[in-house]
Amino acid sequence: MVNRPIPKVNDIWQHYKGTKVRIIGCGYHTETNEYLVCYTHDNSIWFRPLTLFMEAVKVSEAPNIWKPRFYREIDFDNSLMRFISLEK
Repeated sequence: MVNRPIPKVNDIWQHYKGTKVRIIGCGYHTETNEYLVCYTHDNSIWFRPLTLFMEAVKVSEAPNIWKPRFYREIDFDNSLMRFISLEK
């Protein structure tokens, strides 16, 4: 698995479908103790478990073509291939 940074306040991350989000913060769910990422998009506030925020999703019918669900804007630029290949 690729070692990636954990989201931090005011970071801009991009969803694999192109949407940009701003990180508001991270914290623990009071009942489950699950670590959550809090972010804003389209004037709404969203929460997603860190494990889902950081996971890779299949983006092609081709075998073993995966992409991070979210990635930090500074981690990629337009000249880099944004797809990663993982065996699952």
